[in-house]
Amino acid sequence: QDFKIGEIFNKFYGELAQKSKLPDTVLEKVYELLGVLAEVQPTEMLDNSEKLFRAYLSELKTQMTSATREPKLLVVSGCLRGLIALMVNFTKSVEEDPKTSKEIFDYAMKAINLQVDIKRYAVPLAGLRLFTLHASQFSTCLMDSYQTLFEMMSKWCGHSNAEMKKGGYAALESFLKEIALQVAENAHLHKDKLQYFMQQFYDIIRTMESSTKELSIAIRGYGLFAAPCKAVNSQYVDFMYTELIQRCKQMYLTEADTEDDNVYQLPSFLDSLASVIFHIDKIPGVYTSVLERLLVVQIDSFPQYSVRMQPVCCHSIVKLFIALAGKGPVLWNFISTVVHQGLIRVCSKPVLLPGEGMGKAEPWSNARQSLDNGSVAAGKWRA
Repeated sequence: QDFKIGEIFNKFYGELAQKSKLPDTVLEKVYELLGVLAEVQPTEMLDNSEKLFRAYLSELKTQMTSATREPKLLVVSGCLRGLIALMVNFTKSVEEDPKTSKEIFDYAMKAINLQVDIKRYAVPLAGLRLFTLHASQFSTCLMDSYQTLFEMMSKWCGHSNAEMKKGGYAALESFLKEIALQVAENAHLHKDKLQYFMQQFYDIIRTMESSTKELSIAIRGYGLFAAPCKAVNSQYVDFMYTELIQRCKQMYLTEADTEDDNVYQLPSFLDSLASVIFHIDKIPGVYTSVLERLLVVQIDSFPQYSVRMQPVCCHSIVKLFIALAGKGPVLWNFISTVVHQGLIRVCSKPVLLPGEGMGKAEPWSNARQSLDNGSVAAGKWRA
């Protein structure tokens, strides 16, 4: 069916002329809809994108900079979600339009650091999502406010609301990726920023009381910042490798019982180890056996992961093999050991036969008990 996008836009954009008569809930959806039109039908919106940017920024200025009245949070969230959709196809990067990009960045900052009491989290969630999807458009702005942003996003990562926590981690990852790219372009110029983040990650990894979520930030950060660290001083990368290996050894090879939360962090550890290995000149032989054992633990733990996590687990293993491939003959003995030990553990697991439902995975103790009783256990290894 041929939708008349131009007519739809004109109809709803025209409603903004009398927005004072519209309820906040309606105005919220009008702003969001206009942005979505630009996301899904960009060719039909070429002549209207700038109008939309002006409308959003004007409304956000009215709502978020007044010293005498509190913002209408529903309207603000609608504008932010509309901007998120609009910026998918109509970018406003610092390089393209520094003034507009800075304005959007400032409003996103205000959104994740509201100075009013809120019962709903639509505004900060929209602000976090704006950073998640469009961090690359704010490159230099992120660099100018890196410390404040890291603290804000880290705060949301520890929030009690599950959706806000998830949004915080997604925004923080996008932020760290962009900062790492910017720092890598001129690591010596941005040495102060590099030192700040490495100190944050180091403190988290070294603190035994760090939560698994905090650890995931630090682990990911080490991997992302490996390249700029190598540009400043290759010894920094050697140090990162040692820190990651030692923390892994403590969490997965020395504790009597590895907690489930820790198991879910192992792919992140291996992924970051691979990123660091790419930039190491020579792998310390003393840690090769530890690396082998970690991969075997990963293979052994594979059935515990959800279907969504299993590809992540596979990716981390393959990435580690690729990283090691450029380090000489160490790889062949490494692969031999891992494959041999991995096969032993794979073959010891119960098998899910074709036609059996996955259902909820049984603990392995229950699975083994089922086998002893002569029945086929529902594990996660497919026949």
